[in-house]
Amino acid sequence: MDEKVKLLYTKGYGLEADKVVAGDMRHIIKAIHCNIGVVEAVILEGSYGRGEGAMIWASGRWMPVNDYDICIVVNRSLSPSDLISVRKDLLKQSDISRLDITSITSTNLRKLSPRLINFDRKYGGQVIHGDTTILGQIPEMQPDQIPLFEVEKEYYTRMIAFIVSFEEKYLKSKMSNVDIFRMRQQVSKALIACANAVLISRGQYHSSFEERCRRFSKIGGYDKQTNALILDAFEFKARPVSDPIVNPISYYFVCRDAYVECFRQFVEKMYKRKIRDWCIYSESYINSYRNLMIRLSQFVTRRSSHIETLRLNLVQLFLVCAVTKDGLNKDKIEYQLLINELQKFRGVKVSSHDWDSVRKVILQKRM
Repeated sequence: MDEKVKLLYTKGYGLEADKVVAGDMRHIIKAIHCNIGVVEAVILEGSYGRGEGAMIWASGRWMPVNDYDICIVVNRSLSPSDLISVRKDLLKQSDISRLDITSITSTNLRKLSPRLINFDRKYGGQVIHGDTTILGQIPEMQPDQIPLFEVEKEYYTRMIAFIVSFEEKYLKSKMSNVDIFRMRQQVSKALIACANAVLISRGQYHSSFEERCRRFSKIGGYDKQTNALILDAFEFKARPVSDPIVNPISYYFVCRDAYVECFRQFVEKMYKRKIRDWCIYSESYINSYRNLMIRLSQFVTRRSSHIETLRLNLVQLFLVCAVTKDGLNKDKIEYQLLINELQKFRGVKVSSHDWDSVRKVILQKRM
């Protein structure tokens, strides 16, 4: 059989690399059986589900670079503890640690609406166990049906990359090659979100990573430098290399500035108003019609999770905007906005309003 036919999870690395992922999938299916029992299907999502997973040669073997994104389809709701037990079992029985695992009932699967995660699941997912027709039960959807608030959500999801990959100690001491690789890996994910924003806005989004890269290279959408950064991010994400970049701190801030500017341009179009500063945007964001409706419904049910998420997103934005090569700039308006939003967090005490302290709070609330 042609080797290309056998490659289910990776592209461009050969059969041995693909076998590594196949072995990991067997471990995952076994852990699901042992801890949950019979399930309707197990879907592999993300880059490995699309057959575009990246690998790297390290310690004499092929290793996956990104997380495995697993969705379990069941006929009953699973509790968080069920999924935690699967993860713990995998840590004991294998070396799989990079795992994102969720679940959905088959009833809800058939009701999925055009959202980014659902679009990618239907057209970029791969059933690795169970009912092979399960993806066909997800309603058909078109890229121009994905709403713009999904782009805004994607920007916030990927913005965490600038928080995860940067610590203040990097400003004073040389970064290790591992830290540099991790930074570049995280920042590349964020920059690709800028390309996704252009494609979704124009109804040209595609589940395939390679096809998105091809379409963005034709469309562009930003200035020459930003377009080049994004295309470089696509290349690194597809074929990551451990070669260190000369000045990782400068790289970080150039990419941060490009990302924030892409985000600003998008929200100006979305809210149809000039965003002179992030204070103007935060008002539009918190009080948008969609967010107000969700907040109202949660007020009736005495829940507050949505407003907490909105505030966390804003804290994340203000923190990323306020950091400089000298640490947090207390003279920037974003720093004051950051302090104001932090004070609204319930049950959260920040030991010091520096980058590492606020970063710790955000990561704890995100986990």
